[in-house]
Amino acid sequence: MGLLTHPPKTTTDPHVSDLIDDLHQTQHDLATAYSNLEYMTDPDLIDYYIYQVKAVQMRHKFLLAKVKQLNL
Repeated sequence: MGLLTHPPKTTTDPHVSDLIDDLHQTQHDLATAYSNLEYMTDPDLIDYYIYQVKAVQMRHKFLLAKVKQLNL
């Protein structure tokens, strides 16, 4: 998804590195959730993937706010 438009700042703080890693993993998870939803035909599983997409979107929003808060 590439939402970070500038190269990440180098840091030795493991918490910042974990935050960046979590953000990248969440971006991957969001792409996977959208892909799963796109190809699903069973109504019950469609509901499941809608909830999964929403949950991952909320996590992504939270992590982006943390990154912005740290000026990364």
